[in-house]
Amino acid sequence: GFVFSTEQKSRDPAALRAFCSPRLHQMPAVAAAVYEEYLESNMRSMLEALVEALLRSQPEDVEGFSANWLLQWHKEHDPEQQEIEKLRAERDHLRLQRDKLNEELQDLQRGAQ
Repeated sequence: GFVFSTEQKSRDPAALRAFCSPRLHQMPAVAAAVYEEYLESNMRSMLEALVEALLRSQPEDVEGFSANWLLQWHKEHDPEQQEIEKLRAERDHLRLQRDKLNEELQDLQRGAQ
């Protein structure tokens, strides 16, 4: 099997692709190009960070460590998270406006009585 090391990664940028898909070179050229593009654009940064975390921690339970690490990665790199935070801030601002307007309305109603 293929053994991945940080030394190989620094010497050979294709090492990560080979690590992720050892049969990549056996695929038809078009499929290999599509897979290579997907790997490069969607997986490379995450896989490199995961491999580095695994090498640093060297956990006994690689699968459990990887699953937890991937959950944390997703939380920190979720493209929708920024939009969710923006919407929550808008919601909180609108709630404050609503509460302020309700207080003003109550004050006006008290003054009219």
